[in-house]
Amino acid sequence: MNYLSAYKEDAMRSLKQIPSICMIAALLLITPVFYSCDTIDKAVDKITDAIDNAVAELNQNSAEWQTIMNDLIQELAVIDDELASLINNDVQNLLDRGVAVIGAEFRCNVDFIGNRMRDALLRLKKEYLNSSTVVSTLQPYICEVVPSSVDRILIPDTVDELEFFGYDFDLEGVKLYVEQSNGTRVDITEHLVKTTHYHMSIILGDDGVDLSIQDDKFVLTYEFTELSLVKIIQGSTEMDYATPGRRTYIPPKTNGDNFFSSYPEVSCRVDLSIINYNTQIQSSLYMKAAETKNDLSTAEGTDTHIIYTAPSGKEIKEISCLNYDQLPLYIDTDTGTDYFERGSGGPVLRYEITGHADGADPGVNTQVIVEYNTIPIEMKAAD
Repeated sequence: MNYLSAYKEDAMRSLKQIPSICMIAALLLITPVFYSCDTIDKAVDKITDAIDNAVAELNQNSAEWQTIMNDLIQELAVIDDELASLINNDVQNLLDRGVAVIGAEFRCNVDFIGNRMRDALLRLKKEYLNSSTVVSTLQPYICEVVPSSVDRILIPDTVDELEFFGYDFDLEGVKLYVEQSNGTRVDITEHLVKTTHYHMSIILGDDGVDLSIQDDKFVLTYEFTELSLVKIIQGSTEMDYATPGRRTYIPPKTNGDNFFSSYPEVSCRVDLSIINYNTQIQSSLYMKAAETKNDLSTAEGTDTHIIYTAPSGKEIKEISCLNYDQLPLYIDTDTGTDYFERGSGGPVLRYEITGHADGADPGVNTQVIVEYNTIPIEMKAAD
């Protein structure tokens, strides 16, 4: 174990045991030099301000994440404090991780990486500074799967590999299954090669995973969460694709007054379902923005709309991707638009959320714009 790892472990053990910020900081600063409570508090304030400023800038312009992260590193470097040095080391690692992704065959857009950086900074703030900020749990994300579906007939002459591009694939708990038409799943994780934290692949055919006519799809999971479905096309499979584009929804006010006088907690999700005798796909877009104190002003609702209608003589057999997406709860601490990249594998490519806006918020300016992914659909002849 290196010095920083050991230091961090001891520090966090102390953090859990003693609630006083002065005592926490005194334990973190294990040096022969005496630190006054006032000196420690000032250092913590500077660190907090530096991280908050970086998070705000990433919210406004996530494409400039490299510049913002480098500026944060420089700010932390001039704070004469052991905790600042410890956090600075983690921030540098985050920056290096992002640079490594764009140095390879880049399949995630720059906003996606910037938003990942923002969430990572909020986790550091929560871990080191005991912040109460709500931040999404770290998990892998898929930016692109190549090919988007696997035609078994083309293996191995035309298709001999399935590749996943994304982020944080080195987390423990990533598994890959082949799901058969009867719902049975076979674990094929042993064939999954993690080249880097942003790229994984499996070989298809005799030298890797040999598919049968019973195999229906690949399912990539992390712990108990499905990350991606990849349809296995058999000779008789007929595919179609829905392109829903973008959808704007303003949820109505359901509680309180017309202003968010405190930061609202925001949640959002999309659910797809097959309706009308297997001829249409419906999307239910839910959003809620609610104050957690004061008069509990709330905007909440569901927008239900049709995103696909089957051609005459055809029925929908199944939606051949994840049919839901749940955005983790977060606290909206600014009045601008927040961008959340969701990657491929599910119905949503990106959320653009205005939770806490200038002026009259609930039912007026609070809104979500969903940019959908292309939705693959397996078809069959109508009964």
